[in-house]
Amino acid sequence: MPFLTCHGVDIHWQQSGDGSPVVLVHGFGESCERLWEQSFEGASFVDALIAGGHRAVRFDLRGHGRSTLSRDQSDYVIEKLVDDVAAVVREADADDAHFVGFSLGAELAFRYLLRDGVCARSAAFIGMGKPVLRPRRRATALAVGALTTDDPSDLHPALLKLRRIHTEHGNDLVAIATLLRAEIERVALLPEQLCELTLPTLFISGEREQAMGDAQPIADLVSGSRVVRIPGADHDTTPRTAKARNAVLAFLNEHE
Repeated sequence: MPFLTCHGVDIHWQQSGDGSPVVLVHGFGESCERLWEQSFEGASFVDALIAGGHRAVRFDLRGHGRSTLSRDQSDYVIEKLVDDVAAVVREADADDAHFVGFSLGAELAFRYLLRDGVCARSAAFIGMGKPVLRPRRRATALAVGALTTDDPSDLHPALLKLRRIHTEHGNDLVAIATLLRAEIERVALLPEQLCELTLPTLFISGEREQAMGDAQPIADLVSGSRVVRIPGADHDTTPRTAKARNAVLAFLNEHE
């Protein structure tokens, strides 16, 4: 099982298949296994990429999956999270990759692609919306409280559901709450930064997306990008639909 070390944290990563590399970056509370390797609606993202002639490169974000579950807030500053993406790209020899990110993973991929000297083929961002420009700090603080409280009995039903989902996923609640604490202090992207992305870009958003809002205002800032909306899907289900998967594969094939 391959690992690399970045800023003192062990990052679990792996790759499968041959052909042009596709770097997959999962979202908050997910893992590369749960999001990219499990089958949904007939196939997994990884299997679909391999069948399409791609090399699927994926990793667990720090605090998730088989990567280090740190409880030190300094381990989750945005620069270190983006450095993890860069470290995986180097280790996998995937400088000229396509990038596919979901939610937090979409923001991390976006920030990585804005770096000087990055050479990539295309980017597909799933579940990315206005919070990258205007963080929801109060909602994030409430989520931190829900994940770390010793007595969840008085939580609002939505927060209780959040805690239950992460518990069922087997996540370390303190580790992911620590990541959220760091997120509260994160400096948001600026509209002019989004305008700097010039490679072919696809945004995918569920028609029932509420967590991140509509992707169109973000897409409007990225020259030449387009938006695909997935009927009936919400934030969490969108990347697990065959329509989202097929849209990504078709987009990648356009930009080989």
